[in-house]
Amino acid sequence: MQQQERARSRAPAIVAYVLTVNSTNPASGAAITATLADNNSKSSGTSSFTLSYNAGITVVLTAAATDNGYSFVSWTGCTTSRQLLHRRPQCQHHRHGEL
Repeated sequence: MQQQERARSRAPAIVAYVLTVNSTNPASGAAITATLADNNSKSSGTSSFTLSYNAGITVVLTAAATDNGYSFVSWTGCTTSRQLLHRRPQCQHHRHGEL
């Protein structure tokens, strides 16, 4: 019984990170989708909103190239990002767990 209790206490805690999605010009209302639903089953929203993912998950965010007359310019805070001509701009975000 003591070995089972020790084994349970050694299991690493699951670390969750909050990913905040904001926009500027417009300051709100930009539609963003994520390739993977978060811990709360949410996979899209309009800025500003948050998503929660466990450590080690890679998420790709996608925005429209234009939205309500505004043109997409760039991502910040991404692990990698790309904007392909005539395609939707994408941001890949990856958080490693810290134990």
